[in-house]
Amino acid sequence: MAFVPLALLILNFYLKVSYISVQAIAGDEPFSVYIAQFNAATIIEHVSKGNNPPLFELLLHVWIKLFGIGETAVRMLPCIFSSLTLLLIYAMGKRFFSVKVAIVASLLFTFSSYELYFAHETRVYSLFMLLATAAMFAYLQLLKAPKNKKYSLLLILANTLLIYAHFLGFFVLIVQFFATLVLREPRKKLLKPYLVCSVAVLLLYAPYLPIFIDRFYVSSTEGTWISPVSNLGPLHDVLNLLTNRSPTNYLLFLLIFWLMIQHFIKSFFSNKVLRYTIIVISVFYLFYSISVTGAMPHYWEFSAHPIATSSYIIFSLLMLTFFLMSKKLSATYKLLLLWFFMPLLNMFIASFWVPMFIERYLIFISPAFFLLVTAGVAQFEKKLNLGISFLMLALMGITLKLDQSNKRDVRQLIDKVKEIKTDNSIIYICPDHFDINFAYYYNQAYFKDIKQDEVKGNLLRNLEVERIFPINDYKNLQPALYPTADKVIYIDAAAEFSYPGNNVFPNLHSALGEPIVHQIPEIFKVYEFRVSK
Repeated sequence: MAFVPLALLILNFYLKVSYISVQAIAGDEPFSVYIAQFNAATIIEHVSKGNNPPLFELLLHVWIKLFGIGETAVRMLPCIFSSLTLLLIYAMGKRFFSVKVAIVASLLFTFSSYELYFAHETRVYSLFMLLATAAMFAYLQLLKAPKNKKYSLLLILANTLLIYAHFLGFFVLIVQFFATLVLREPRKKLLKPYLVCSVAVLLLYAPYLPIFIDRFYVSSTEGTWISPVSNLGPLHDVLNLLTNRSPTNYLLFLLIFWLMIQHFIKSFFSNKVLRYTIIVISVFYLFYSISVTGAMPHYWEFSAHPIATSSYIIFSLLMLTFFLMSKKLSATYKLLLLWFFMPLLNMFIASFWVPMFIERYLIFISPAFFLLVTAGVAQFEKKLNLGISFLMLALMGITLKLDQSNKRDVRQLIDKVKEIKTDNSIIYICPDHFDINFAYYYNQAYFKDIKQDEVKGNLLRNLEVERIFPINDYKNLQPALYPTADKVIYIDAAAEFSYPGNNVFPNLHSALGEPIVHQIPEIFKVYEFRVSK
């Protein structure tokens, strides 16, 4: 049967590679590629000032030494990480459930537009998902054979690399720790081995722990760029996201989860009054969930109320608690429940005060979703199981979008700038950090011209020679240069988002008059001001 995971891997990789370079390198990708050109010490020093540890950029550093900084080259690394995750999903499904669960879960993962998007992004997220899955797989293997030192070492390695890849990796460690203390089988078998492994992980992470504490303090006290949540919409959008943003798929998977709950209720509660009470409540909340994304205005008016939101979360937590208490569910299935729901609900609740609830930060729980739903459906009667599995795969396959847009056509932007600029033009770029992305497509020689002790020094000097100036507000404008130019070109790369109230455009408009506006999909605007002599 070795050909089955190999065939699944080939299919997964083929679908992800097919459109790997259709979208331009954009967003935070240029930063990762740019900083990965420097030596390890510079990478660690510079990345440590942000909100991600440096593991991905260190691996990318080695990768681009071998394959260069071309679009396909740099995106191939996250694509490989994403596809390798499939092998772990298959292995978990087969070893702890069945071959059928392994195949269906792997195919659901393969047909996910969400997974494909991050396979095409040269950022840490596909590595984050791979290491989270490896860490949970190692934990389950250790649970199966607690005295096997190989699995202890694998768990230590996976957990350590995970938190060196992304700070939110600590959620996985918390899930494991909680499971070890609360769930009967892990507590009985793993308490001592897991505590030993945890001490080893903390010792290996000790050099980076002060940075983690500092970044956590800054984020919790000063806030983040992410908007806080205010209702249940973002929570339900996770299901929408994982099911290819299809209303039909959303409704199907919502009904599947509801049926799984009914199946559990019938086997768990012997008291008929209590059973039917919970069933009625679950029907009420089923419509509640549909109303969040569906056209049910009166129901939505109720569901948007803070009391209704709180009651929904409480009901979800109670149902999760009942599942965890059940003796009829395996420790593996309970761990999947914790892996998916514990970070999801904690991050959602926390985001009312400390925002962290965005789709990319949830990628590490997505493998749990595909395994959870597949293993749950496998508990149904055979015909129903086969029918639902086929329907899930068919709908996910039909709605898979191979060409995932990042909504930033930087190539077209640069083509437009080169078309309208002259030798005497002045170009302003706002926000200033867009200079790296600009240079990648404008002149890759500037992008590659690095100086180890000065991160952007050479890049800025090269741009300045061509009178291209990255700025963050109107105070960085140089009106004295206007008379020396025939055009002033202003590139607005969503400047208001990065620097609200920057007043660059109003200032240029006041000084130079009405511009020609070039809109570049989706977030870019190029303002072409003609200078009157």
